[in-house]
Amino acid sequence: MEKEILNYLKADLKCSEKVAANNLKRLSQFKDIFDEFCYWFANKKFVNKKAALKVEGYSAEELHDKFPIFEVGAFNLLVSLRTNRETTLDYINKGLPLY
Repeated sequence: MEKEILNYLKADLKCSEKVAANNLKRLSQFKDIFDEFCYWFANKKFVNKKAALKVEGYSAEELHDKFPIFEVGAFNLLVSLRTNRETTLDYINKGLPLY
């Protein structure tokens, strides 16, 4: 499935080879986040809200619905919440400022 994900990132989201590879590596840091991303990727829908993984109170679907980001970005935010909690929570609370 990793090859298909890389193709999706490059073809559909227009990521460079390097950015696509970095996204895949980042997403696969945590098995539970990667598994849920793979579910979304295979089905093009998020898992049932009751079963959704939450990190610091956020699910990928909630982040996707709250902000103008691609699904992969929502899953990357879950990774960031685990790896850089305070900064990411601040970023989310500020509405994901782009600059």
